[in-house]
Amino acid sequence: MKTFSLFKTKAKLIISLALITTLAFITVLSSCNKEDIKDGSIPDAIDAYRTFYEQQMRNSETKGHSTIPRRSPKWEKTTIKKWHRGNAAVTPLNYEENYFISSSTSPYTFTLGAISFLMINKGTDGSMQGEIVYIIRDNLANPSDKGEQLRFSGTILVESLHGEFLAAYICKPDGSVLRYGKTGATTSSKTADTKGIDCYIYELWQKTSTDGGETWSEPILISSHMECSLSPDYSVDSAYEYYDLAGGGGETNDGGGGYIPQSSRPLTATETQKLGLVRNEFTKDCATNKVVNTVWGDLIFIVDGSISTPAQYDPNTNTITFRNSSEINTNNIHEELFHAYQNTVYPGGTAQYSRYKPGNTNIEFEAKLFKDIYTALYGGAYNGDIGFPDSTADKYEKWVRSIAEQGFTLTLLADYSTMLGYFNQYNSEYRGHLLSGLDIPKAILQSKFGCN
Repeated sequence: MKTFSLFKTKAKLIISLALITTLAFITVLSSCNKEDIKDGSIPDAIDAYRTFYEQQMRNSETKGHSTIPRRSPKWEKTTIKKWHRGNAAVTPLNYEENYFISSSTSPYTFTLGAISFLMINKGTDGSMQGEIVYIIRDNLANPSDKGEQLRFSGTILVESLHGEFLAAYICKPDGSVLRYGKTGATTSSKTADTKGIDCYIYELWQKTSTDGGETWSEPILISSHMECSLSPDYSVDSAYEYYDLAGGGGETNDGGGGYIPQSSRPLTATETQKLGLVRNEFTKDCATNKVVNTVWGDLIFIVDGSISTPAQYDPNTNTITFRNSSEINTNNIHEELFHAYQNTVYPGGTAQYSRYKPGNTNIEFEAKLFKDIYTALYGGAYNGDIGFPDSTADKYEKWVRSIAEQGFTLTLLADYSTMLGYFNQYNSEYRGHLLSGLDIPKAILQSKFGCN
């Protein structure tokens, strides 16, 4: 494998000093949105919910699963919201293993991390109750009778902290809601009639891998539930309040705190596994691996068939969106991951440089250059020179190959503004929005700092 270096001792000293100066101005912004807490004691308020949860989980009994999926609440992302039962602490979940859920009401199989959250409710009398809530879509979106608003269609499933089924709300495309109450029935989907809506079935499964995600075991069934006490539920708010607490559908795929637009869906279990394989592939490159390790845990990954590009990154919600399952590939993910990394490097984030704003040309060129350096090392198609005349494209690709081989020497770094100028001149999609303050590839330099 070819490696990166900062050429010559003097050049290395100059660029290292420049990097130190640059890094001194980098601010990583993080915040937790604590809603409806006005007493100024947010950490103390969350600590009370956390203490309750930890006390409850000391009891290892299970009520519905052979084992309780090993989960870790992301307390730093907890929000506290008011609803009809009191104040609810809503917390996204990490799972230590690859757990996923299938339902008779949805064509998708989802990872638990993509669709579940912990909710601990504190009633007006001070009593607490913990629940695990799953938001399971049955399609992308349904138009409602309220203008452009989209209506959620799918199942809202509620379990106790120890896996006991509490309720399931089936939100149908026409806006009606059916409620399955607790009956205690447990069966296998193979013995149930799933053609009608008389019974609701859901199953939890687990896969394990011993080689970092390259190969997986056969799915292991943790539990299978069939609930048949179906009755119309005319208090629709009791279902949709769960949905609203999750911010429109819970978290997606191991992270984030943003909300999922109703026109999209989380990644399925198969798509998540596919994403994991791409992540493993990126570990072969030092700089890309650093980018992945920096941003991955807080990213949201979704699929939305309405977007016009194969993939895109939204800095406002820290979300990478794929147009469909086939777009989840190395080529698309690499650039969008770097956009997420840029959002942590540039003070104030990159939303300020969004489409048609000054700085957008700079941000897009740097991301494409980062991906093209990877291409020079490992193969693929160049993207930064799209629209360039042949002779100029040749200059660009030769320059990129030199960076891949030598690192950013002073000479190669000095040529950055020239290549950025070509991009602004010839790329019809991104030209015209330069910002002079972004004429150094700050994020690329940071990603390669410490990589030999």
